[in-house]
Amino acid sequence: MTDEHIGNKQSEIYLDQHYPEQFLQAEVLATLSHELRGPLAIIKGYVTTLLRYDHMLDPAERTDFLKAIDEGSDRLATSIDQLMELAQMESDAIALHPTTISLPHLLRTAITKFERTVPGRQFRFSQISCDFSPFEHDILLQADHSRLLIAFENILDNALKYSDSVVEVTLSPVCTDEEKEHLTAYKGVDASQMIAVIIRDYGMGIPADKLEQIFGRFQRVDLGLTRQVNGLGLGLTISKHLIELHQGSIWAESKVGFGTTMHILLPTSSSIA
Repeated sequence: MTDEHIGNKQSEIYLDQHYPEQFLQAEVLATLSHELRGPLAIIKGYVTTLLRYDHMLDPAERTDFLKAIDEGSDRLATSIDQLMELAQMESDAIALHPTTISLPHLLRTAITKFERTVPGRQFRFSQISCDFSPFEHDILLQADHSRLLIAFENILDNALKYSDSVVEVTLSPVCTDEEKEHLTAYKGVDASQMIAVIIRDYGMGIPADKLEQIFGRFQRVDLGLTRQVNGLGLGLTISKHLIELHQGSIWAESKVGFGTTMHILLPTSSSIA
């Protein structure tokens, strides 16, 4: 075999080993470029128009422009925040500051944000026991309020992106056999020490072979939507990491055409290391 043949063979091996990684990096850079440049273009366009033609705009048009700038700024800030969270995750630099918090209050705070920013969307929030009777008491956790709020906001945001119907949020003790099986990861922790949060949408659903992808970095599963879905594909990655930092667990169930259900288990009485 000549040196040329050996060189060609080595090149083929290198490409086989590194092409997927290079392809992924290109995809990530394309996503980053779109998600950062898109909002900037919106902001720049409307600001330029306001500066040049403000005297020609009526109050309603000016308000619409300012709303678009505000939405673009929020989208840009979300992308930057998620990139900062990812950088902290990669360097194990996320430090939790736990205090005693009310889980129902935290969930209502997350829901209220989207009721305000996404008008017309409906949420159903309920607290039930295993026999479906209402809870009579508050549910307290030792948790980092801001970090856990980020986790649930990301999950709700994802549900809203892929569904146009109601999103259900249910808070209950650990009742199902499947939920109890997930507790095997927590030695010495029984079901009575955990609380389940179930977030269900009635959107398109996710194929079984793509279900695990949703927790990966920069992953956005192609569901054939005709509308643009914004985002870096980091929301659920960050949520999973933050929930696991709180000694919790998260997994998804889905059926194409019927929607997706996110299951989150959190400890109600254990301390966070």
